Amino acid sequence: MTIRHLVSLKDMTLADVQEVFSLAASLKASPAMYSGAMAGKTLAMIFEKPSTRTRVSFETGMTRMGGHAIYLSPKDMQLGRGETVADTARVLSRYVDVIMARVFKHSDVQALAANSRVPVINGLSDFSHPCQGLADYFTVLEHKGTLSGLTLTLPPLEGAAGQVVPVTLHPRVTEVGTLELWMQHTQSNSRWKLEFNLR
Repeated sequence: MTIRHLVSLKDMTLADVQEVFSLAASLKASPAMYSGAMAGKTLAMIFEKPSTRTRVSFETGMTRMGGHAIYLSPKDMQLGRGETVADTARVLSRYVDVIMARVFKHSDVQALAANSRVPVINGLSDFSHPCQGLADYFTVLEHKGTLSGLTLTLPPLEGAAGQVVPVTLHPRVTEVGTLELWMQHTQSNSRWKLEFNLR
């Protein structure tokens, strides 16, 4: 059996994203149907840096689906210090059913996934926040009915030397399964394109 990890949105196919959105819609509409979906399952939540929303959402989700979550702070474990990330993945895999990691270095999430016998979820790294991205796009989809042809405006981002950079996003899902995210500097009209191949 192949273990599925969520390390980056780049790991997902278009069909995967559609399946996640369909399941999310079903769970939201009928939460009682999923009250035992994680019965007898344990989620290890590794937090190198704290987060209110990430912790509460994962822990509440596990509890509402009949599972259990264990919060592991830097004081509770020796991730990358006294014990390698690979060792941590192997040890946790013996005890838990899923690992979620909110870490400083993306390479740590990748190492957890490479050495774990259970699914690993990236709860945030310096490269990616796939759960937040999926949740944001699902919310847009719920309210707009599509992800194509939309203009999303973000609060200004802080650029080089503390300069405020107003940015507009233009998401588009192509027929070949690529999520294109155009970023446009609102004042200068400079544009950048980020592409995620949803195989």
